[in-house]
Amino acid sequence: MKSLSFFSLILLSTLLLVSCSSTSLISSWRDPGTTIDKSKLTKVLVICLVKDETTRRVGEDEIVKRNPSVLVASYNVLTSSVLRDTAAVDKAIYQGSYDGIVIMRLVSKEQATSYVQGSYPSYYYGWGGYYGYAAPYYYDPGYYQTDQYYNVETNVYSIHPDKLIWTGLTQSVNPGSIQTTIGEIANAVTYQMKKEGFLVDSAKK
Repeated sequence: MKSLSFFSLILLSTLLLVSCSSTSLISSWRDPGTTIDKSKLTKVLVICLVKDETTRRVGEDEIVKRNPSVLVASYNVLTSSVLRDTAAVDKAIYQGSYDGIVIMRLVSKEQATSYVQGSYPSYYYGWGGYYGYAAPYYYDPGYYQTDQYYNVETNVYSIHPDKLIWTGLTQSVNPGSIQTTIGEIANAVTYQMKKEGFLVDSAKK
């Protein structure tokens, strides 16, 4: 197993997923011959591919703050116009001596409407006990709700050699702020990488 000295998205974040998180990992793939040693990380470029520049900056900052000595927000070196030019991005990567790149993008945004059933009481032997319990629920009917589903793909590439070494697809339901959602994705991705043995820390061995 070879060890590539670079970071991936959001690594070094909290490994435990928050129980109330609205984000979950749907699928992932790793290069079976690659392991990341986070104690030997050097310099990794982080790119959030979104149209809105403010969202891009907030998302990249949320990732970079987890390990600012290793991760570099792309907006510091690549303007929005440059991001559209693959050759220009490639040039910036090599000139910046990056040994890894993480790309996050929104794959799809979907809506789903479901019926939420109201509360129903249990039956009692006498009508009085039942009625006293049931009456309040008369005012608690069922209702329809529409949920928003955001599917985000996170790809981790090595530069030498140039290849995809890890990819994961997360789904966030009714996400809140950008920071919170990116943080949840970070947790889900990092947890899976550790679980797979893709991300290790030889310094603790």
